[in-house]
Amino acid sequence: MTSERSLQVLSPPSNVPDNCLQQVDSVGCASELNTELLYTRYRSVHINVLKLTAQKTQRKQGKHIPQMKPTWLYRIAAILFVLFATLHTIGFLKFVPPTPEGQAVMNAMNTVPLQPGHNYTYGNFYRGFGLFATVYFLFAAAVAWHLGELSRKLPAALGSLPWIFFALQLIGLALTWKYFSKPPVVFSALVTFCIGWAAILARPASAPASSERS
Repeated sequence: MTSERSLQVLSPPSNVPDNCLQQVDSVGCASELNTELLYTRYRSVHINVLKLTAQKTQRKQGKHIPQMKPTWLYRIAAILFVLFATLHTIGFLKFVPPTPEGQAVMNAMNTVPLQPGHNYTYGNFYRGFGLFATVYFLFAAAVAWHLGELSRKLPAALGSLPWIFFALQLIGLALTWKYFSKPPVVFSALVTFCIGWAAILARPASAPASSERS
């Protein structure tokens, strides 16, 4: 509608003689011919502009804003889990207390047994529990990656697992906030955010399949 109205405004000049092309050598006729050529070029450019504007409008109307997919969020969470596990393992195995008091505590952890007559020390517990946390982080990375693939190929099979996984990360975030320093809190918050957002996005995809089963 816009292009038709715009073209109706552009009307060709009616004062161009019919024999203008045959008398192009005359000054007056050449002037009229130049006017006609300029009008033709302007009209062609104007039509092209209107066509491009109409195509751009149609593209904007038919183009949807790309949304974040749960697969991407789960994969981001898996990468964060792997990075978290790596930095956690390096951090607690290579950590050296910066103060003499801290070094004395660490030496006592590694030398004083928890129970008399046993070689089991608190240092052993510290290292064993730290490595156990590393295994958990790697397992969580595998679960997050699997949920990403499942949300892409078979979203109806997700069930309540995304929300259970999200609840687990919320508990981990609360414990990290209470007992650990800022870097683990940041990692835990990012992972929890990605998993929670992925659970929200995966919910509508699984709704149609569940309705069909019922």
